[in-house]
This record gives sequence, C-alpha cells and structure tokens, in this order.
Amino acid sequence: VRGIVTDGDLRRALVNEVDMNCASIGDIMTENPITISSDMMLADAEALMVEKKIKALVVTESDNHMIGILEIFDR
Repeated sequence: VRGIVTDGDLRRALVNEVDMNCASIGDIMTENPITISSDMMLADAEALMVEKKIKALVVTESDNHMIGILEIFDR
C-alpha cells in the first residue's frame, strides 16, 4: 500500500486551492497510511481511529497487500 485518498485529503486540497484539473492522486494522497490486519478486533480498530483522529484504516495481509478498508462514520 503506497497511499490512500480520504475525504480529509480532498478537503485539504480544496482549502489549499489545489487545481483539481491538474493534480494527480499522488499529489494529494496520504502516503503510507496506517494499516491493520484482518484479525484485529473491531473495538481495537475503532480505538486506533479515535486515537489517531482518522476515519479510515487500510486492511492488509501479512505481505502488506491491501484486502479492504475499514471506515467509521460520525454517530
């Protein structure tokens, strides 16, 4: 996994007046996102998101191959 583009990345790009017609994904993505393994407990994943103040985690296998995304929404 090299990066992820989240709602927050898009918002920051807009605030920074990035020209979306010329920008690439690599220009705005979060590089080396926080990842979790598929056997992590959901409660632990939620605690990690709260601690890091993020709303999405990339789920990976042991070889860092992405197998999914866990996203939390406001309650």
